[in-house]
Formats: sequence, C-alpha cells, structure tokens
Amino acid sequence: MRRSWIKRKSKDPKKQAVNKLDTYFSKMIRDRDANLPCISCGAVGRQIDAGHFRPRGHMSTRWDYKNVNGQCVKCNRFESKGYEYSLGLDARWGKGTADALHKLSLKMKSWELKELEQLIDASKKGYIIYKQFYDQISH
Repeated sequence: MRRSWIKRKSKDPKKQAVNKLDTYFSKMIRDRDANLPCISCGAVGRQIDAGHFRPRGHMSTRWDYKNVNGQCVKCNRFESKGYEYSLGLDARWGKGTADALHKLSLKMKSWELKELEQLIDASKKGYIIYKQFYDQISH
C-alpha cells in the first residue's frame, strides 16, 4: 500500500482552530509590520514573514503578539538570528522583552477551543482588537 503525501485536513475541531488561527494571526502580524524593518537584520522593503522569537511549539507564546514580528524571508527561513532577534525585540517592545518571552515560553499552556475561536475572531478584526483581547485573557 502506498502512502499519500497529500496533507489531510484534521477532523479534530481544536486542530482545525489552531491551523485557522495560525493563518489569520500570521496575516495580522504581516499587516501590522508591513512598513517596519526586519526585526533581526533591519532590512527595509523585503518580503516579510511572521517570524517567531520562541518557536511555535511553545503554546504559551505561539500567538503572543510580541513574540511574532515581521522578519524578512532571508532571516526567518534561511538564517538563525536569535541573538539579533532578541535585540530587536528589546528595542521594539522594551528592555527585557526577550527574557520575559523566553521565561513565558517555558510554561505549559493548553488552549481551550473557545479561546482559540475567540482569538480567531479577534485576529480577523485587526491588531488593535487582537491586542486588547489577548492582553485580557493572558493576564
């Protein structure tokens, strides 16, 4: 029997919500940072990704709007610039942001389906609404 390499959609509602939130959140971050330089190298005018400081596997920071910033494709996909990213974080969000995100990422977080759906709705409405809602539920 041959395996198909076609990616199948999950029937699990929580996994579907995670995938949907990833899509809307990434777009929101790219829109927010469209006119800002790359968080890692400072390049301007390049195509940007929504680059994570702490990897997406850390659920406690996966959708934290400070953890994900506009990062040029070169830095995000091909170069590991964790140190430079941390400097950019502290410059953009305030001294100690990189350290705080690192500590937060070490905490376990299990998102409920309802929370994921609320974050999806907030991300569809734009960064300001998302930020307000995220700050309410994460504190």
